[in-house]
Amino acid sequence: IGAGLKVTARSKGGIVEGIESTTDWLAIGVQWHPELLDNPADFFGSFVELVKTHREGHDRRSEG
Repeated sequence: IGAGLKVTARSKGGIVEGIESTTDWLAIGVQWHPELLDNPADFFGSFVELVKTHREGHDRRSEG
């Protein structure tokens, strides 16, 4: 794992499957199989909403 990253998910066998940045608000890496989800769009839709919410909060702080 590189500098500024932390492991946040492992498989039962101990293989790293998720990492996050310790320095950026949202920088993630995942090993997963979207084809195994009932609705992969749910994951991506949630991600887009998270980014929109963060951006809106950032824009409000910039205005004040």
